[in-house]
Amino acid sequence: MGSIVSASNRPRDDRTVEVDEGLEARLVDVESAVVTYVVRITEASRYDLASVLSALDDDTSASDAFRSQLNAVAAMTGMVGLGASSLHVYGQTSRFPVVNKVPLPVFQAQVALVRAAKSEIRDPSPGTLDALESANEELAAMRARYVS
Repeated sequence: MGSIVSASNRPRDDRTVEVDEGLEARLVDVESAVVTYVVRITEASRYDLASVLSALDDDTSASDAFRSQLNAVAAMTGMVGLGASSLHVYGQTSRFPVVNKVPLPVFQAQVALVRAAKSEIRDPSPGTLDALESANEELAAMRARYVS
């Protein structure tokens, strides 16, 4: 018989990713809105979750535009390495981002939560709600394990 591998008995992954402070704050806003939503699904909690997700989309669009602009400048000037040292910061929107080091499993759980929340907002069903609740529980487990 195979053993069940849960978040609590998986080997600890100590890798981190660099995340712009603004993006990390927005991801925490999503977490908070999800908790409010799953505790009590109302038009207000649904609207709040949709609003936070929309703001997150705006932030990621700004980051994508920044990266495109930096890449275009690098291509035009021939300075391929221009800003390359900080281009691995998720959510970066300026040359000198304020960076948080986030445990990789926490960041991956945050991304999964955002995807589940978007699915629930786009097409709510018992299945999407279950997926959202599961993603929320997984993120809580990752935070408990990796964030002190």
